[in-house]
Amino acid sequence: MSNATHVSAGVAGRIGTLAPKFNNNDNNAPISITTTSTEGYIGGVAGYLKTGTDTWTANTNGEKGDITLAGEFSGNCGICGICAYYNYENTDCSNAGDILVTATNKTGSFYIGGHSWTGNQTITNFTNSGDIAFGGTLVATGKSVFIYGTNYTPGKVLTNIHNTGDIKITKDAVINGDVKMGGFARSTAAATYVNCSNSGDIIFEGTLATSNKALNMGCIAGDANAATKFQGSFTNSGDVIFAGDIKGIARIGGLYGFLNQVVDKADATTIVKNSGNVYNYIVKDGVTKVGKRTLWEEFLYGFYVIVHPFDGFWDLKHEKRGSVRAALVYIGLAILAFT
Repeated sequence: MSNATHVSAGVAGRIGTLAPKFNNNDNNAPISITTTSTEGYIGGVAGYLKTGTDTWTANTNGEKGDITLAGEFSGNCGICGICAYYNYENTDCSNAGDILVTATNKTGSFYIGGHSWTGNQTITNFTNSGDIAFGGTLVATGKSVFIYGTNYTPGKVLTNIHNTGDIKITKDAVINGDVKMGGFARSTAAATYVNCSNSGDIIFEGTLATSNKALNMGCIAGDANAATKFQGSFTNSGDVIFAGDIKGIARIGGLYGFLNQVVDKADATTIVKNSGNVYNYIVKDGVTKVGKRTLWEEFLYGFYVIVHPFDGFWDLKHEKRGSVRAALVYIGLAILAFT
């Protein structure tokens, strides 16, 4: 299929000014698209909402509402579980469909999210449980791949937002621009997050092919480009896993890849807890070690600490190298040696 701007969705593609409400819609049908287009607005429930829609409640993309996108674009493209673009307060929605993008974009950016591309209003009670993956090609060096569990909502309040799906750049991805990955957003821009959680893993296995471009990845967002606050509680148990090939800059953190603005608690009662791990696997001779470390690799790290004590203990504390199970093996061997 070929057109100037591609708009697709499971319920309604484009909703214009004559639609005052868009509530109680449920999509459980898969969406599979191969197209050659300029821009794209693809959503599990709606593709594009213009002015005039004053409520946006109880819209769900179900487990069978998987979205796959292939083909070629020459402009910005949003592929999202609920709606590619919206501008209205949003409550009680969820996405359970997986999203896989293998398309090529020659001159634009990809915006791939569990909820939406962007929006200028509050979101309350949203859960993404679908896995979101990019395995395509970004040609232009001045563009980006943004991939995240919710959306980019600058200056707004997001309440009861939860992501359990994995956010992944696959080994087939070739990206010449920047990458921002997060369980919630590509960036948190002056937003306030109230009682939110992430348990999905953030995984990069692709190729960042340009030397002066950056990968920012964390379980909240790639970065904070304006002051952000957390209120109530925020918990993360997802892991951040780097197993790709990168010629540029890699900024990888448990919660944020890059903190260029203030991120703070709203008050003294706010709890922010991270129990996720950060794993870094380097490509050598074209071979990438994918997945988490084995017990044998964790056991061998003890010998690295003996030979390189300063670097070794730094990595133990700050990069979460080693493990409790490997330490138990050493204790067991010591007991055997002295009995």
